[in-house]
Amino acid sequence: MVLAIIILNFSSTQNPNSFLSNLTKPHPGSCLILEEKYCKTVKFINDPRFKGLILAVYKLDKDALVFSPFDGIYSNIKASTGKNESGQISYSPGIIAQKNIHTNDLPDYSITFVFYNNTSRIFDNNSVKKAEILGTVSDKTINSFDNYNLIVEATRYKLQNSKVVFLPGNDILKQILNFQ
Repeated sequence: MVLAIIILNFSSTQNPNSFLSNLTKPHPGSCLILEEKYCKTVKFINDPRFKGLILAVYKLDKDALVFSPFDGIYSNIKASTGKNESGQISYSPGIIAQKNIHTNDLPDYSITFVFYNNTSRIFDNNSVKKAEILGTVSDKTINSFDNYNLIVEATRYKLQNSKVVFLPGNDILKQILNFQ
C-alpha cells in the first residue's frame, strides 16, 4: 500500500535520483531544530545571566545539524555567555532568528542559537525558511556552560514607554522544542 502511494505521487518528470535523495535527506524532528535522534536529549537550565530565563542546552555529536524552526530573519551574532575566569564578559558565536517583524522593527520574539558552527554560512538579515539547515555543531563547548555545545533561548519583545523591554520567552522555547 505504501509503495503504491509513493508510485502515485512520483511524477514522471522527476529525476529518480533526486526523489530517492529526498527520502533520505536529513530533516528536523519533533523539536523543529534538530534531527529526531537529538530532540529528547534537551536539558533545561536556569540562565545564570538573566533571572527568569531558561535555556535549552544540548551535548550533541560533532556535525549535528541545526535547523530553522520557522520562517524568519536570521543574523549572525556574538552572544554574551557570562564571565570568564578573569571576570571579563565572554562571547560565543551564534545565530539570532527573529519571527514576525513588524513595521516598528520589533519582532514578536526571537530565538538565539549559540554554537560553534562548522559551516561557513553567514547570515546578515537573511530570510530563512522553516526546516532550512542553519549549520552544523562543532564539538567545541560554550564558555561558562559546562560541556554543552548548543544553547537555545527565546526572548519576547514589548514596546513600553517608547523603550524595548525584553521578556523571557520560556513558553515559546518549550513550544518550539515540543516539550510538555
